[in-house]
Amino acid sequence: MSYICLTALALGFNLCVCMSSTFCVIFGRRLGLFGCGAKSVHLAVENMHKAQQFTFLQFLLGLLSYLMAHVFETWIYFRRNVALVLCVPLSVFVLAIIYYVVTIVDQLVLPDDKAVFGHVTAWSRYENLNDLDAEAFRHAPGTSRPPRSARVQ
Repeated sequence: MSYICLTALALGFNLCVCMSSTFCVIFGRRLGLFGCGAKSVHLAVENMHKAQQFTFLQFLLGLLSYLMAHVFETWIYFRRNVALVLCVPLSVFVLAIIYYVVTIVDQLVLPDDKAVFGHVTAWSRYENLNDLDAEAFRHAPGTSRPPRSARVQ
């Protein structure tokens, strides 16, 4: 029973990671490219930064659930003596993976006060520029139709 529950947890966590990553890639890039002005890039990066920690936690929980499911799987497929021999090294490897993930993440993750967010101050003078597409397709004064574009239709 625990094997099935841990396998289902691993599948659920990893599907959540896939969906979160897909949404960040699709909607973050779309907001950055097609948003209202250059400030939308900053907003897209900030929102992806907010989702990053939770998505990484889901990834780690899915990985841990998957590894623990295989530790329990040895008790299903093998005799008790063989399962015990297999379970000890697998458990040591799972604990080693947990230790190294915690150690590496602790050393590499920057605190929020030292991290650089999506705002690049060198580009701040370009944030108030008008959108070129909006300018090209704005109605000309005194006409009822927008100007023709150079695009082939």
